[in-house]
Amino acid sequence: MNVIDTKKRIRDVFERLAETGIDINEAVYEHFLSRSTVAAEHMASVDERMRGRMLEQVMLLLMGDTEQQYLEFETRMHRSYGAEPGLYLKLFTAVKSAVKGALADDWGEADEVAFNETIQRLMCNIRVLENG
Repeated sequence: MNVIDTKKRIRDVFERLAETGIDINEAVYEHFLSRSTVAAEHMASVDERMRGRMLEQVMLLLMGDTEQQYLEFETRMHRSYGAEPGLYLKLFTAVKSAVKGALADDWGEADEVAFNETIQRLMCNIRVLENG
């Protein structure tokens, strides 16, 4: 799948999720925090409003609706909090898992491929930024 098709597919997935009315915020953070004690420690003082904002920003990254500069800013800022590249992978995977669970039978192979390719692309970019 090319990048344009992947972005369209991810956008379509989030539109289908919105149509369900299901809020994935809790599911995302349960999945994410249960897989990383470091993230759980860092996120202990983060309120629901900020978690919602973070999830919105992650969705924008997954949909490709942000500039490379934004990703650079976010990785630089989160590095100052001790965020390692592996935490991004866990968070992206948590979003994918929550969306897949919410869509259930409406989740297809093309959705899986689009999320996997997008996560892989983002992680490559993050690793390049981290290694400067």
